Amino acid sequence: MHPTPECAWFDPATGAFRLDETVAEMASFRKIMADGRVTEQEYSAQAQLVSQCMRELEAALPPEIKSIATRAICELAVLQTIQGIASHPSEAPLSRPVTH
Repeated sequence: MHPTPECAWFDPATGAFRLDETVAEMASFRKIMADGRVTEQEYSAQAQLVSQCMRELEAALPPEIKSIATRAICELAVLQTIQGIASHPSEAPLSRPVTH
């Protein structure tokens, strides 16, 4: 399944972001998770697919929309990263102060 233009980003009843539901419906996710594990080959193939999709998106977006999409994608990546850290705190990288 590829999400369709009609695919709602938010649940109309609760207002919750539907990312988990959409991911669970994706053919790529179902195929990768069919055996309950993720191989290096599957990871690499998915990374290539994401790169391809991002290149298509970047080429299609006008600059003002690209800026909004970039921020949303990056904030989503932050959310997923901290969710992983919260789920497995013993595996979290050591915190380091940010210096400029």
